[in-house]
Amino acid sequence: MKKLILFVGALALLQACKPPFYPASNRGFPRTAPVASPSPGASPSPVPLQSPAVQDNKLIVLISGLAGPRALALDARGSLYVADTGNNQIRRRAPAGAMENLGTSAGTPSFPLDRPYGIAVTSEGKVFVANTDRNCIEEIGADGSLRLTAGSEYPDFKDGAANLARFRRPMGLALDQDGNLFVADTDNNRIRRIDAVTREVSTIAGDGQPGMKDGNLVEARFNRPSGLAFDSRGNLFVADSMNDCVRKLDLVMGEVTTPIDGRSQDRFPLNRPAGIAFDRKGDLFIADTFNSRILRFEMASGVLSSQIFEYSGGDPPLGRPFGLTIDSEGRLYIADPDQNCIRAVDVGF
Repeated sequence: MKKLILFVGALALLQACKPPFYPASNRGFPRTAPVASPSPGASPSPVPLQSPAVQDNKLIVLISGLAGPRALALDARGSLYVADTGNNQIRRRAPAGAMENLGTSAGTPSFPLDRPYGIAVTSEGKVFVANTDRNCIEEIGADGSLRLTAGSEYPDFKDGAANLARFRRPMGLALDQDGNLFVADTDNNRIRRIDAVTREVSTIAGDGQPGMKDGNLVEARFNRPSGLAFDSRGNLFVADSMNDCVRKLDLVMGEVTTPIDGRSQDRFPLNRPAGIAFDRKGDLFIADTFNSRILRFEMASGVLSSQIFEYSGGDPPLGRPFGLTIDSEGRLYIADPDQNCIRAVDVGF
């Protein structure tokens, strides 16, 4: 009996000392304090501001009241999708400012949202979510219900049919022109692809070992890849977070290169970049997360520069930015998990 009491006491102590928000495998990414659980039947309510004007170089708070938001996406109508990670919610902000929750009902099969870190929206309005701590990819249907796309809640690595495939804490998502979904399988150090028609899952790049290696897609190495973005030519760019760089996957030539090596940058060294997004001109914006800044990489000239923002009165400074997206008018949206908000700024073209 004494041994049983000691065991139960030790188990309770372990539970009490458990990190409140993210698992140990999430080292290197910004954390936020846990938020209080809502009362039964209630849902945490983000606060959309009254459609504030987005101005040149003035960084405004567009949505507040979130909990560590990590990912953003836009649809064809200009609605903004937010992975409200700490609240385990996907939010949609209409262009006029109205907010709604998505994926609140469960389809079959599906898993409850658990720290979602990625969103991608098709031209038809399908919403894919990286259900990160459930190790799977899910889709939010037109009826608002959540349905499993690929993977299982058990972390592993396996290609093949969607129901047999396995991921390990997937984060970034991106769609190609044919509707195929690309996944940053972060803790497997690989880039995966889900076929738009067959839902077959395959590995596009990475041998699974953490490291830094260019060359052939399959033999290349990454270290906790996060954000993904396609350029206009169909090349896939990857925020290779723990390597402090941005990688380029030429899917036609089958090669991986490193156009932005943050370790060799004297003026703008990168520190755990998490999110990336292209503007209409083809320049790449980078969330230089642990440096608390946004960088712009001009593709034509190869020049890397830091964006200097002004702030509206009373707004807190930019924390450690994560997800990015840019609309057709040149407005950059930034997920700021440290400040629990979404910011916006007009970066022009």
